[in-house]
Amino acid sequence: MVNVSVARRYARALLDAVTATGAAQVSEEVRRLGDDLVELASKSREVAGALSDSTTPPDRRRRMLDELSGKLAADAGHIRTFLRHLLDRGRFVSLGELRQAFQQVIAGGGAERVSAQLEALMELARSQPELRAFLSDPTHTRAQQRAVIDALIQTIPIDAEPLPRFLRLLIDRRRLASLPDIARVFRDLADEREGRIRGRVVSAAPLSPDVLRTLEATLQSVTQARVLLQAEVDQRVIGGVSAQVGSVLYDGTLRTELDEIRRALKR
Repeated sequence: MVNVSVARRYARALLDAVTATGAAQVSEEVRRLGDDLVELASKSREVAGALSDSTTPPDRRRRMLDELSGKLAADAGHIRTFLRHLLDRGRFVSLGELRQAFQQVIAGGGAERVSAQLEALMELARSQPELRAFLSDPTHTRAQQRAVIDALIQTIPIDAEPLPRFLRLLIDRRRLASLPDIARVFRDLADEREGRIRGRVVSAAPLSPDVLRTLEATLQSVTQARVLLQAEVDQRVIGGVSAQVGSVLYDGTLRTELDEIRRALKR
């Protein structure tokens, strides 16, 4: 039986550790840029007030921040891209939140790497029944579990800190059997923190990367969140696509339309 509270507790601890690790790796130069940016904004009452006022139109905020980033000379291009990223996602409404968001987004790639490597480990377990059985069996000794996990860390490889330490911690706490649930909850928590939602799109033929990106952008405008779609092929789908995001189904397949016609004829 799935122990949701245990999985959530360990997943949140891992996410917090990832954030702390990422923040520690932010260079002194990046920290200085963040401090300089906030200092520049705070020197102008007009700019500080406009940034702190959530009713300020996004285009005005963008112009102000472009001017500020322009004053940071050689670093302006990277800072401008970062600021627009924050604006588009509504990540700050005050100078204090701007400073915090700067640190979070710069260090935010760590959660993606950890989640991807956790998923690679879970995919390997799904494809190898013996490994899946081993991970879920709490009767193995810690030494046995450590040997297998250390081999997997080298093979996959798993190098996104602090994930290797976390896996060994699960062994020490006798929680390795909860790893599949922890991996799932970790991804959900990381998505929630970054304002993402996941879904799947089913089509009769493989979708090109461009079409998939277009679908994600369209669904993003509907859901007001960043949408990540997993593409699947089902030849029973005669035409069109069927996308599910969260609990909502956006169905545009021809088969659905034919089924509706058949039901109407039977009435």
